[in-house]
Amino acid sequence: MLSSDLGQVIWEEGKVCFSYADLDGRFSDRIVRPLIMAFYRPGVVLAGWCELREGFSRIPTRSDVIVLDERKIFSDPRRTANDFLREEVKQTSEARS
Repeated sequence: MLSSDLGQVIWEEGKVCFSYADLDGRFSDRIVRPLIMAFYRPGVVLAGWCELREGFSRIPTRSDVIVLDERKIFSDPRRTANDFLREEVKQTSEARS
């Protein structure tokens, strides 16, 4: 998937689905509403709200990402890009303490 396609999903408040493997190699499918797209080497990372975890998640786009045909049904105002960034700063501060 091209980063321009992912940007469109973020703009349209859509959702994506991707397969996730945990550290033990177990796979599951995740549905995420992407909020932020960051460009890091070697690729692009998405940050968004994961429906399964009911929490924020980071997704490397080397995963097979599929755009879902679900638009603008996500309405919780506490799950925004700013909320994700606040949580990241808080977790980083706590890890350093």
